[in-house]
Amino acid sequence: MSQILKDYQNLKSNDSTNLSGLSGKEAKPDRYPAPFKDHASAEFLSMSGEEEKAYYDQTALTAHAIDLQRSAKHRSSWRYRFEALPIVALFKSMFTAMYHASMVLINNPMAPVTDTTNWLYAVVAYTLIYVTLFIVNCGLVAMQLLGVPKIISYFSRTWGSAMYDKQRKTVDSARKVLSGNPEDYLLPLKVRSHPDMATYAASYRRHLEFNVDVAKTILLMSSIVYERNTTFVQKAADYPDSARLYLLKSEEFMYRLGVEWGCQFISVADFQNVSGPFAGAFYNLDNEGNPFMVVVFKGTSPEALTEWITDATFDQEMCIDALAFLVLGMGFAHSGFYSSLFPSANSGAKMWPYMRIIETVKMVAQRAYDNQINDTGPKRKLNLFVGGHSLGAGMASLFYARLLESPGDLGENIVLRDAYCFGTPRACGAKLASRVEYNLRKPENLGRTLWRVANRSSSRWIGDVVTRVPPGLADRRENRANLKEGSLLSYAAIGVPIDLTPNRIAPFYTVGDVPSGYQVKVVKALREPEHELEDAKREESGFFPPHPIAFMDKIMSTAIPMLHDHFPGSYFAALRKVGAQVFDKSDSPSSDGKTPSSPQRALGHESSRANKMSPETHIFNLGAGNATSANLTAG
Repeated sequence: MSQILKDYQNLKSNDSTNLSGLSGKEAKPDRYPAPFKDHASAEFLSMSGEEEKAYYDQTALTAHAIDLQRSAKHRSSWRYRFEALPIVALFKSMFTAMYHASMVLINNPMAPVTDTTNWLYAVVAYTLIYVTLFIVNCGLVAMQLLGVPKIISYFSRTWGSAMYDKQRKTVDSARKVLSGNPEDYLLPLKVRSHPDMATYAASYRRHLEFNVDVAKTILLMSSIVYERNTTFVQKAADYPDSARLYLLKSEEFMYRLGVEWGCQFISVADFQNVSGPFAGAFYNLDNEGNPFMVVVFKGTSPEALTEWITDATFDQEMCIDALAFLVLGMGFAHSGFYSSLFPSANSGAKMWPYMRIIETVKMVAQRAYDNQINDTGPKRKLNLFVGGHSLGAGMASLFYARLLESPGDLGENIVLRDAYCFGTPRACGAKLASRVEYNLRKPENLGRTLWRVANRSSSRWIGDVVTRVPPGLADRRENRANLKEGSLLSYAAIGVPIDLTPNRIAPFYTVGDVPSGYQVKVVKALREPEHELEDAKREESGFFPPHPIAFMDKIMSTAIPMLHDHFPGSYFAALRKVGAQVFDKSDSPSSDGKTPSSPQRALGHESSRANKMSPETHIFNLGAGNATSANLTAG
């Protein structure tokens, strides 16, 4: 059990505000960043294993608490509270859009004539979006008056944990990949260790593996961060002397589930407000394989209109900071996502959330490295995965893009692996999207992928509505040369698209554009029970499912299908059906009429890269932009 969770359980019994049990000495709010001990110092070297573990846990939590304390004055100001009101945020966003439009007219009075398409598009799109947001705001107010949030909260507390219950099996299956040897997944590392590097690299089949178990695990982790108790987070900002205790209380559910899943959880950074997006991390350093860490970003809360405004706004920002160095390489990014990670100098932010995340990741990686100090073999590096849902997926995409642009940020003890983003809004302009694709195709990044997963369960043609905003035409590379950089039409989505279609024909997913010369393999290490697919089909049939949450799900999928497809539970159900189908096909009779054996697939093993594929695999091979699928049987 995490030391930080033990500390909380000890403190919770007496409501003590004395936090000396966490670190031995209360950190002062003005100490920024949190003090780090020199790893060569006698004090650090004399620590016992438990003392070292407690040091790392409390240091990261102290850093997060200090960030909250430093912004407490700003958060408690009347201006901040006023601007946080949904209706005020809506009008502020609308006036910002009008301001940008007026600046365009001032700099180019002939814009309506010389750039007619973009101008008309902006007028129509902005009008539709803000009218829709205003109607949604009125609906949220009406729901508040009718007590609907309390009803939803009751359902969530009573039955909503079903998505997280008994998921240790899923996490354990994903652990084989999360803690796998990077040399089994990343071509440069594998080629470097091969005796005949040139021949091996030339014959290497470039596969991008979408692992259903890893996707489900990262989705669970991205979803559980919604359960943070924001009341205690606000108290952590308001009462600096008890900040760490209140942070522990706010995240008790995550710590408990982390223990159940065989991981540890730690909160890393807050961004815009206490109820808004923030970053947390699940990690495990005690694997037989490599230690791993999954950084996840909290997304859009259904009742938080200010976050929906952030998703839907069109504002773009140059990817450059106040010190005039390139943050993401080039081009424009979605202002809301970009400024959350890299706030400008005049934003009033007291810290750079991106750097706080990097500090925490490097701290855990150093701990993993120090744990191997007595090992005689080569030191195992920390595998870093990234994930997020909704608004959090937008930030996760830009975070991953920065790591691709500046791999030196992570240091030598960390290996960047894949990113799994669910319900991702368009996060950047055409030029930045091309830059991310360029970085992913560098030789040193072969095998790394940013997966952009979209759900098309209830709404057949549109699917998850958040993946369609802001509207843009730059998703496809061939369109980008014809779009003016910075225009509203130049928004692009980044990553390899995986569309989940559980209500269509098998295999219940499609793969979008994949780089030339690559194949996408959809794989699954965990064999589901034989009735998994039948259970998924049975839950979809009948208008009155027995479970209350299933009943609400059926109503919402019928009434608001485009919004229903955005919910994490809908994504999880779709992934489960995809996973069941992968193995359902593998159990079909072979050409000799016999049912083939289906051994547990060891992902990352040499055989997974060879021409002979395991039966539990679907492959999408994209040639000239068209996807063809084949369900391979053992040869």
